[in-house]
Amino acid sequence: MSIIKELLKKEDSVLVFDVDGVLAKMEFGNHNHFVPEEEWHTLLRENQSLYTRDRVSKRMQNFINSRDINRIYIITRTEHNNETQHKIEFASQYYGILKENVYYVEEEHEKAEK
Repeated sequence: MSIIKELLKKEDSVLVFDVDGVLAKMEFGNHNHFVPEEEWHTLLRENQSLYTRDRVSKRMQNFINSRDINRIYIITRTEHNNETQHKIEFASQYYGILKENVYYVEEEHEKAEK
């Protein structure tokens, strides 16, 4: 049986979250969760952030606000420096997560090692 729920409840646990689909709701497109890849890359190049207040998960925000923020980390995949900065600012502004506690990788498979 998984002990994940027990670990989440322990006040001395170190917790690591992703941004997309965890802290930021995946509601980027008009008719689905995503925007076409070409459009996404254009938004990144133009430095337009989709990580805004309306993407905040209130449930996660309440949970993180009840924890020791020094024990909360993020590991997320980013494709562009602008995306990295958008995610760092999103996590800091809306969740109070320390900027130095945000880590990023270029490929999903790198997350576990990081």
